[in-house]
Amino acid sequence: MLNADPLNEATLNDDGAALVYLGVTFKFYGDGVLLLEKTISDNEAFRLPAANAYRRCYFEVSGDIPVVDVAIAPSMEELDVAA
Repeated sequence: MLNADPLNEATLNDDGAALVYLGVTFKFYGDGVLLLEKTISDNEAFRLPAANAYRRCYFEVSGDIPVVDVAIAPSMEELDVAA
C-alpha cells in the first residue's frame, strides 16, 4: 500500500493495458551527502539516519506514483500520533 492505495494492483485502463507501478524512491541527505536511499513499496514507517550531526538535511521523493503525504517526526512514537 502507498498513500492507502494498493500497489501494483491489476487495474485496467480503457485500452486494456494493466497499470504497473515501479514505485517510489526516498532519498535522505545530510550536508549534501546521500545518507539513505530506499525504495518504498508500502506504508510502513522506517528510521532515518541521525540528522543532528548535519547542519542541513533534506529529502527527495521520486517515482511514478503520486505521493500525497510524507510524514517525518523526531521519533517513531510521534509518527503513530500523526497518523
